[in-house]
Amino acid sequence: MAPGRVTRDGTSGYRVFSPFYRAWRRHGWRPPAGSGSVVRWGDGGLGSDGAPVDPPLGGVALPPAGEAAATRAWARFRDGWLRAYGERRDVLVDEGSSRLSPYLKYGCLHPRTLLAELGQGEGEESFRSELAWREFYADVL
Repeated sequence: MAPGRVTRDGTSGYRVFSPFYRAWRRHGWRPPAGSGSVVRWGDGGLGSDGAPVDPPLGGVALPPAGEAAATRAWARFRDGWLRAYGERRDVLVDEGSSRLSPYLKYGCLHPRTLLAELGQGEGEESFRSELAWREFYADVL
């Protein structure tokens, strides 16, 4: 949701998360947008010669990029670890955290897509709250 949409009195934003979260839940959100059309870029004669090479990362593995990878990561988390998210979200050594941050940051996944698929269990509610924190900070900034 766009920053500034959830307000206390119609003009000013929240500065404390709990009242923001209650108002955010009451406000709700639109359903996710439908699938867009695929745009195929022609052979515009643009070569990739001289494209930068990724710097050495010292053994750090980056997550796969793109919408398809993001959708697979969401499905894996939703169908596996989401139920226990409330208890496991701070345990970073396993899949307790969603690991969806880069996909949300770069727009490979939209929060509305995730919200539309969340149920009402404890893990889902905990994850919904984390998505709300993301919205809250965007709103405060």
